[in-house]
Amino acid sequence: MKIKQSVQQLLHRYLDSDIIPFSKICALFWPILFDTVSVAFMSVLSSSMVSSSGEEAVAAVNMVESVNLFFTNFYIAIATGGTVVVAQYIGHQDHPAAGRASAQALLSALGLSLTIAISLIVFSSPVVHLLFGKAEPLVLEYGRTYLICCALSYPFYAIYQVALGTLRGSGDTRASMVLSILLNFTFLAGNFLLINVLKLGVLGSGISLIFCRLVISVLAMIYLLYKRRDLQIRLRSLLRFDPALQRSILYIGLPTALEQIFFHGGKIITQTFVVSLGTVSMTANAVTNSLFNLILSPASAVNVLVVTVVGYCIGAKRPEEGRRLLRSLAMAASVVHIGVSLLVLPLLQPLIGIYHVSPEAAAHITRCMFIVMVMIPLIWPFAFIVPSGLRAAGDARYTSLIALSSMWLVRVTLGYLLGIVLPWNVEGIWLAMCLEWVVRGTIFGIRLRGEKWYQHKLIDN
Repeated sequence: MKIKQSVQQLLHRYLDSDIIPFSKICALFWPILFDTVSVAFMSVLSSSMVSSSGEEAVAAVNMVESVNLFFTNFYIAIATGGTVVVAQYIGHQDHPAAGRASAQALLSALGLSLTIAISLIVFSSPVVHLLFGKAEPLVLEYGRTYLICCALSYPFYAIYQVALGTLRGSGDTRASMVLSILLNFTFLAGNFLLINVLKLGVLGSGISLIFCRLVISVLAMIYLLYKRRDLQIRLRSLLRFDPALQRSILYIGLPTALEQIFFHGGKIITQTFVVSLGTVSMTANAVTNSLFNLILSPASAVNVLVVTVVGYCIGAKRPEEGRRLLRSLAMAASVVHIGVSLLVLPLLQPLIGIYHVSPEAAAHITRCMFIVMVMIPLIWPFAFIVPSGLRAAGDARYTSLIALSSMWLVRVTLGYLLGIVLPWNVEGIWLAMCLEWVVRGTIFGIRLRGEKWYQHKLIDN
């Protein structure tokens, strides 16, 4: 009982504020946590279904996912800009302006996603062969099929991402959780039907992806238009270009988009390192990514939460409160992940067994997971949660510059040296990623101590 009381006192001491009380932070956090855990768990189940079609299918889907992350982050960056602007307007108690910002983010993201989708469909074969030409022919064939399906789903996914950002920025994390769970449950059900029952393999997973994103984009728009009347979003507002709001959104979105271009470009380069190591290493890397996202769920939830929390504080002109809450949330995520790593450790082999991989691949996965389970509590929150908070204050250019610099100067370089030259195989590539977190976390920690990070104006006060 005394321990419970002490923990509650600590939480209230460091995570309570008159701008956003501890009870409000909890109300925002639990839906996000449930969302991220369920998404990651469904991803594990979905990947295990794809694995029934062979290691080539797992390798192809993971290979294309790196390309997907590169392109989808263009319009996700626009959604991020919209989230920050919406959160600051909500903190300033101006809901109609938050709604107008959401409409402008939708307009930009939809146009951008259509352009990317058409380009990828037309040039799907050259893209796959250029990036992954060293892969086996069957992997390349599966990869092209999956890439075309993903591209067809981009416009629907763009609508969903902006809607999700608007809901989170306005504090409606419960609705965003429901939409996210519906998306992933529909995808999982579609995968089961099309892969396990109809035996369509990678094509089945691609069709399922298109269908679930189409359905959820329609539901998201219905919710924004008819259930969130306080935001006053209208269909006609989606056709009106507002230069002032677009500038505010792009002030965050453009640096974030450029960061994602170089950041995920670097990840694609490291993916080519993995491709050169063979199908076993590609499979090990794919499974490690899936399990990594699962155990990272609590920290990922905090990463989403800080955008709303810091945005509220900046909108209310209370940057010191934003700094204090940001530090406290990063520390809390570190403490929680010590427990997560201890919990996952005895369950690691059963989790790996879900994927039906070879003993050699399983050995690679085990070693990679040991690396990340040690490093996540030590440094990940400071490398990713802190910059998310800085970005919510408008400090997008600095965070993007540091992120892309560390990616190319540290992760890509060390990934090649440790993974290929030494060679430590896929374990060396994952170790290089963790060492890059150390560099990022140190630099962003220093930035947070100063004042420049919150001296940006995004909204009209």
